[in-house]
Amino acid sequence: MIKKNPPMDNDEDYARLMYLEVIKSMVSATVFGNKEQSVMPKLNTTSLQSKPLDKSLREAGKDWTDRSLEGGSSIFARAVLAAIGETNRLSFVCDSFAGLPPGNRSLDKRDKYWDSTTYLEVPSEVVALSFSQYGLLDSNVVFAKGFFNDTMPPLSKHIQKLAIMRLDGDMYESTVDVLYNLYDKLSIGGFVIMDDWYLPSQDGFPSKRACEDFFKVSAMQFEHFQAKLCI
Repeated sequence: MIKKNPPMDNDEDYARLMYLEVIKSMVSATVFGNKEQSVMPKLNTTSLQSKPLDKSLREAGKDWTDRSLEGGSSIFARAVLAAIGETNRLSFVCDSFAGLPPGNRSLDKRDKYWDSTTYLEVPSEVVALSFSQYGLLDSNVVFAKGFFNDTMPPLSKHIQKLAIMRLDGDMYESTVDVLYNLYDKLSIGGFVIMDDWYLPSQDGFPSKRACEDFFKVSAMQFEHFQAKLCI
């Protein structure tokens, strides 16, 4: 909880922060207290492991939520824009809304079995309803439905500049599909948020490796980029 100490510049600033705190508590599902659970990913199975909410895992981004908003991070991004009065920026919500691809393109052996994780299959209508419930669904929210290898090439033709790219593709394949098609659209001073930078598989961190490989192929010096764990 953000406290009014030290004081904000004015009551409007404080109200904005409190508004974002409410949205954040819904996105992270911490608003539900002990009724929330920590859901643990389990690949190659349709079942999930759950246990009472572990706040240390939630704060470190190492569990999945049980009761959170669908499309929560994109909803929070729109809430930030609304709070600061940015009314003209577009948000592209890109997802298959049907889970992850089968990982049969042989880009990385760690991409297998993600497609059996039914937890990640959320229809676009459900996500749109979540936006609408918080008054954040308007014509500036654009849904791009489909696997990234299908949606990113045509999307790149319609986007001129991006201020922020948030990647949450879990897999090596999904990560490079976005980077190769959209990274050159990122504005100078823009940000890439890798949601799955430290998401482990049996053999390492596929999303992290995808990003590092992309920089190598693009002849960019990775040490010039600062990686931070963002919740």
